Amino acid sequence: VVILSLLAVVSVAAQDQGQTSIVRLDPKLDGIVLPETKIERLADTPGPGTREGPIWIRNGRYLLYSDMPAKTIIKWTPDNTVATFLEHTDSDGVTLDHDGRIVWAADGQVVRLEQDGSRTVLASQYSGKPLNNPNDLVYKSDGSLYFTDPGHVKRDKDQNFTFPDVPSVYLLKQGELRLVTKDIVRPNGLAFSPDEKYLYLNDTLKMTITRYDVQPDDTIRNPKLVIDMNSGKGSCAYPCSLGYPDGMKVDKKGNIYCTGPGGVWIMSSSGKHLGTILIPDRPANLAFGDADGKSLFITSRPGLYRVRLVVSGSVPGP
Repeated sequence: VVILSLLAVVSVAAQDQGQTSIVRLDPKLDGIVLPETKIERLADTPGPGTREGPIWIRNGRYLLYSDMPAKTIIKWTPDNTVATFLEHTDSDGVTLDHDGRIVWAADGQVVRLEQDGSRTVLASQYSGKPLNNPNDLVYKSDGSLYFTDPGHVKRDKDQNFTFPDVPSVYLLKQGELRLVTKDIVRPNGLAFSPDEKYLYLNDTLKMTITRYDVQPDDTIRNPKLVIDMNSGKGSCAYPCSLGYPDGMKVDKKGNIYCTGPGGVWIMSSSGKHLGTILIPDRPANLAFGDADGKSLFITSRPGLYRVRLVVSGSVPGP
């Protein structure tokens, strides 16, 4: 609780002063982010709202991410140029399949961009009912696609947030859509361990990260709480002003990176909080990138940041 309170104070100060910093809670963080590391602010995308779903494109050496209010996918290049890459996507999370095709989660569907520029809807309904709001997605090495659907966010007459749809996590395998769990209150970010034995799922409302065993048939079982990011206080009052679990990634050594209270939390595979990356804007999502996979790109509201790491992370695609 003391650590979380300290992070809250530091985060508010950083936001007020436009500062960036890295809070070090454990000496092991030095093996992930060097003490002298600086946080780079790369670009801003004009306009209000959230920037989401970053993905590094290895073959072209550029970053794509979603401009949610504009319903477009944005392209950032290392010369710090920001331009519209694809319009009318309504995209949130973005990834690449094993053939290098762009796949994104949108309102009510999961879509793939074909090499000829056409679009294929990979999933839009389950058991005859439309999907609600696919959010984030990740491919397993065997080509299976997992994605979260937290349900539509609505306000009641008293302006409280409600989630009337059943939040779900799905598996799309060989053209068949399967429900793998509906036990997460508001599923959002997801990521595999390096050996793909585990799938990590975070819960925006309960402020937790849970680990599941991945079975030979790609279903998931045996949930185990990895960390409670809200110090056991219960669900975060949505939207949590200091940040909440959203985008999540795992590096090649198994360390977990997830947005949370104060900034981007860096944790060991067992869930020990090692440190937090603080930026002036509340972070939304993140991705590994650059040629060596040792850059952590962070999208926020509305900035784009980069932090160089000692360890590398997996970059989707060929």
